[in-house]
Amino acid sequence: MSWRVVAAVAISTVLGTVACAAALVAGATTPPAVRSAAHADVPPSEPGPLEPQPSLVLGTLGTEPAHAQAEHAAGVRMAQLELGWDAYEPRDGVFDERYADRQRARLRTLREAGMQVVLGIGLQYPPDWVLAAADAQYVNQYGEAAAVPNLTFNQALRDKAEQYIARVDRDLGLRNFAAIRVGSGGLIEALYPTGHFSERPNSFWAYDANAQAGSRRPPTIPAPPYVGWRPGERAYQGRPFTAAQVEEWYAWYLAALADGVRWQIGTYRGLGFDGRYFVLMPGVGVRPAAYQSAIDRYLASDDPDGILGRGAVWHKLVEALRDQPGVVVYVSSVADGSGADDLCRPEDARRCCAAGTHVWLPGAFLGPRPGPLRSRERRWPARPRGRSRRP
Repeated sequence: MSWRVVAAVAISTVLGTVACAAALVAGATTPPAVRSAAHADVPPSEPGPLEPQPSLVLGTLGTEPAHAQAEHAAGVRMAQLELGWDAYEPRDGVFDERYADRQRARLRTLREAGMQVVLGIGLQYPPDWVLAAADAQYVNQYGEAAAVPNLTFNQALRDKAEQYIARVDRDLGLRNFAAIRVGSGGLIEALYPTGHFSERPNSFWAYDANAQAGSRRPPTIPAPPYVGWRPGERAYQGRPFTAAQVEEWYAWYLAALADGVRWQIGTYRGLGFDGRYFVLMPGVGVRPAAYQSAIDRYLASDDPDGILGRGAVWHKLVEALRDQPGVVVYVSSVADGSGADDLCRPEDARRCCAAGTHVWLPGAFLGPRPGPLRSRERRWPARPRGRSRRP
């Protein structure tokens, strides 16, 4: 399957954050058209879907529908509708109709403004009843739990997520969206949990009962090749453990992560969605040479960023998704200010992408000509860090 490069920029206006994405698109050279609305009061979207050719596309994250027309007039063509599972389904099987009505109205406003809308379905915002379920959370090799819904190793939780996704399709119509953002399920990005849930370094999150030997693991994920083995150990059941066996175990770990992504894509596709899947992959991840070096060291605890345990081996994940049409490799951490990856300089805010390009930035609106910020434009407050706000 061929891959095409698409450069995309997502710039949040009112919420005040800037995010950029460079993407690889897999699949057919011509994406399917956005279908007419599944719900009667949501109009067809205009213009057509993103063309898979080298281009710059401007869009917003955390889009405010009230600004959609002005943003479209300024050259913005993509918007995001972010949902929250906790707000949509506060109790198992009980859905908030008023919340659904509000989201339907927001979607209608965005589409009437001519925006292509990207759906953030909000699995990373689980209701309390989800986290309270049996074996609902990831567990690392130290026995520590991460308060993240384990949609990798728990089939019962996947079933509940599918129940929620089907309801969103019934209320909003998945075919009304140009793309859907996809992570590992319980996390917005295609990663295992962060090391912030552990007081120890180098956490690997495949030690809950289902991951190791449980009966409720998804049938698409086999049992680990060496049940109970932990990174750094050089023996298993009294025998020497080889680097080849380490690689076999880690390949299983990464394949389980990819399975969570493939499960989501399959769920959306089964409901009739035939647009793009924005699979979020932050940072540079583990480069191939560093990957092999980590295997040779038995995945030992000298990984200061914890990226091995999080499964950020993008060349492996991309390969695992190669047969999935419509996948967009969405680099979600370019200059997002989340850490040392933000290499922007103060003077960069005074430059435009190109002549004739209108760009929204947190500080001001930049016009079609390079030059200083125009003082008459309103300065939006910076978005606070932490959990995303959901309407």
